[in-house]
Amino acid sequence: MPAICEALRNAVKSCDMVLLSGGSSVGARDFTIGAIESLDDARVLVHGIGMRPGKPTILAQAGSVPVWGVPGQVASAMIVFSVIIRPFLEIIAGLSRHALWCRKKVSARLARNVPSVNGRVDYVRVRLFEKDGSLWAGPVFGKSGLLNTMTGSDGIIEVAANIEGLVAGEQVEVSLF
Repeated sequence: MPAICEALRNAVKSCDMVLLSGGSSVGARDFTIGAIESLDDARVLVHGIGMRPGKPTILAQAGSVPVWGVPGQVASAMIVFSVIIRPFLEIIAGLSRHALWCRKKVSARLARNVPSVNGRVDYVRVRLFEKDGSLWAGPVFGKSGLLNTMTGSDGIIEVAANIEGLVAGEQVEVSLF
């Protein structure tokens, strides 16, 4: 862990923002929180968010430098970056709210049921296809460590925290990658 702490100290001194991948969950190999807490002027603002994938995401501050800890699983890290960190960067870069909401989205029918747990936001990867003249979104299920769940997807759909899933045939909004 000393090497991670030293690398983080150097990064905070020379960067406007630091992004760490991996080591933000729980267990013997999870060093991100300890490394952040080893900094003299650091404080953890958020550790764990109500979304899947991406629950162990961390936001900390070291002096005036934001420090993000994202999951080490590829799909989780990509979705956290897309849904949370990219908008954060756009806001601090001064982009207008209009620019933030102009991401490419398409409407499609959901090809099959998507289960979800009430109380957290789920982001489900989907593959788009045309059937009978309509655009459909087929969920791409798989563990967040599988890169092919991202490479085989065209975008993501959001299952809100207050519902327990989506039903096949429902109209959904797909945020394209």
